[in-house]
Amino acid sequence: MIGVIGSLLALFALAPDADTQFLNGRVKDLRVLYRDLASSQAVASVRQRRTVIRELGHIPWKGPSRVGAGKLLAEIVTTDRAYGVRAAAARAIGEVGTAPALHALYRALFGPAARQGPFEHLDWVLPDAVARLKRADDLAWISRHVLQPAATRKWTAVLRAAGPVRYRAIAATLRGLARAQARAVVPEILTLARSPRPSVRVAALKALGGLGHWDPVFEKAAEDPVADVRAAAAGNPHLPVYLADRMLRDSEAMVRRAAIDALAKRPPKEAVPRLIDQLAREKDEVLRLDIAEHLVALTKKDFGRDEGLWRQWWAAQQDGDKGKRPQAQDSERVYFFGVGFRTRRVLFLIDTSGSMAQADVRGRTRLRRAAAQFGKAIRALDSHARFRVIGFSAGLREFPGRTKPAAWETSAFANKAVAWLARLKPAGTTNTYGALMAAFESSFKPDTIVLLSDGRPYRCLWKGKTYERAEQILAEVQRANAKRAIRIHTIALLDGAATTDLAEDEDTAADFLRRLAQENRGTSRELR
Repeated sequence: MIGVIGSLLALFALAPDADTQFLNGRVKDLRVLYRDLASSQAVASVRQRRTVIRELGHIPWKGPSRVGAGKLLAEIVTTDRAYGVRAAAARAIGEVGTAPALHALYRALFGPAARQGPFEHLDWVLPDAVARLKRADDLAWISRHVLQPAATRKWTAVLRAAGPVRYRAIAATLRGLARAQARAVVPEILTLARSPRPSVRVAALKALGGLGHWDPVFEKAAEDPVADVRAAAAGNPHLPVYLADRMLRDSEAMVRRAAIDALAKRPPKEAVPRLIDQLAREKDEVLRLDIAEHLVALTKKDFGRDEGLWRQWWAAQQDGDKGKRPQAQDSERVYFFGVGFRTRRVLFLIDTSGSMAQADVRGRTRLRRAAAQFGKAIRALDSHARFRVIGFSAGLREFPGRTKPAAWETSAFANKAVAWLARLKPAGTTNTYGALMAAFESSFKPDTIVLLSDGRPYRCLWKGKTYERAEQILAEVQRANAKRAIRIHTIALLDGAATTDLAEDEDTAADFLRRLAQENRGTSRELR
């Protein structure tokens, strides 16, 4: 497919006067092909429809052909019965643009049909679509139909149709504009940063931070009574130093966390001494672990949470005396399949679905390998750290070790947990979402989740509802974790015998797990 598109691009470059006719004809061909395929929900038909959409998104349409491509995508995003096809069409609209296609996109994502049946939750792809917008006319449409009405509350047809979810539409649009680096609409975003709606203020401030923009509006946001708004302001790495330092002393941990993460994006000479100072005064142990991680990433040294050693090392760097090297302490990092992390309370989520029975060349099943690595990790935990483990397939099984805290420190207890995990029999589907929600609601209150799986979420059950759509699950997890701020690390255990089960597509699984970690401040690793 990529080769075909490359050939087309070369053709356009060589024959600029002849490509208009070809493009117009190609749109017609794709429309006929799509409509022939749309009547079937077979797997092959769905894949072919997505191939049509990839071509629509990659070809540099212009003039009438661009209008035609936009109309076809508008038809797909509002009528196709397959969620994945509509989501792909939504993203392709970001590449193609045009007013009719953008109007159809918002109608599909936020109109009356979007709030019922198979269309619910498709709005999670809007930031991806908006992030792809580059043409001035498309950004002008967004400003005229979404941003300006949001600022004045003179709702256009787009936001009137969205009804009660219009503020979700506005916030999702702002998230996409930050990723699109759409500086042309900064004035409108600044107006929205003063909105009476906290959710809109949060999205606008995050967008301004993503665009690298500083404005006095952040001064007011730093005093906002809503902690979410202060955290959105604190997350801007371009704040003046005096304001960033003030945010580091906020009474809410979520605001300090945002300020710490933003500080770590500044140049090391500016960030390192302030992070060391914050490490000295920070009382929240989870945030102290975060600061240590940032210091290691910035300096390539590891003195853990020992503020004294960090100061000694930093002073030596400033004095130019490389001989004054403090002795690094034993690393606090624990490793699980090569993913390192610091923790005080870690919850392991281990996939025990049927595919975990697959064996490698040495005859070890994926689950047995996971149990062995799990054993190494928990035995390496700091003596003050605690762990829990949940095996998940269609249902959830937690190691029944509800004992006094001292028992967590015994090797016998760790051995029992490893043996319990190794005895589980792989069977059933992959209820990743249910496992994550159980972890969030656990009385254990982890600061870290380590999730190992060999498949994408499939027939996930939680509180009587079924979840399968990756976009929906990622968005729900991000929402549930927004204030908890638990780091989620993921391991995609994909080596061993290949599977033929469509529900266990390895590329899809790897993409889901990678995005899950990226969106929740974690690290991911793929083993193939």
